[in-house]
Amino acid sequence: YGFTKGFQTVIIPGTRADLSQRHVQEIRLLYERGGYEEMIDKEKTLQDYLKLTNGSEIMAFPSKPSASRGLQNVMLVFIDEAAAFNMRDDDQNEVLNASEGNLAVSNGNFVMISTPKGRRGIFYDVYMDKSDVWHKVHVPYNMALNKTLSVEYVDQQKKSPIFDFPQEFMCQFSTVQNSVYHRTFLQNSKGDYN
Repeated sequence: YGFTKGFQTVIIPGTRADLSQRHVQEIRLLYERGGYEEMIDKEKTLQDYLKLTNGSEIMAFPSKPSASRGLQNVMLVFIDEAAAFNMRDDDQNEVLNASEGNLAVSNGNFVMISTPKGRRGIFYDVYMDKSDVWHKVHVPYNMALNKTLSVEYVDQQKKSPIFDFPQEFMCQFSTVQNSVYHRTFLQNSKGDYN
């Protein structure tokens, strides 16, 4: 609460616009259920905007290149489902550039989370970046096994011929999205052509 005093947090979804609003509402519930309801400025709080009494703001924006440009005092940019942006790679880069530009003054934090979705887009580019600009955390399914995922469910998904288990559960960029031929077709078509 003190760390973010007077600063802004920006939430941008890679999928639906209502996802960012849901994040804002979940944060509001955390304050309310945690006994910190008095920290919420209820007169200025909206569906996609949470104003705190210390001057902090939590804002939800759609995943459009121009939506979050020109903000000041941004301490955190959070992009959820970053691999699922339904736009051209150039537009995804524009969202990334606009969001990072908002952190220039505060030297704030940039967080992107996602399940991989093909070898394309900003999430793939950032994940493959070899520089030390990004800190990457890889969380495969076995960290949630017997906690939020049952062994039976995981075994069932492993056996599915149409489910991309390495990508969905092991954080691997295994599918090339928008390709003419599916990955399994190409794997099954391999042969010795010498």
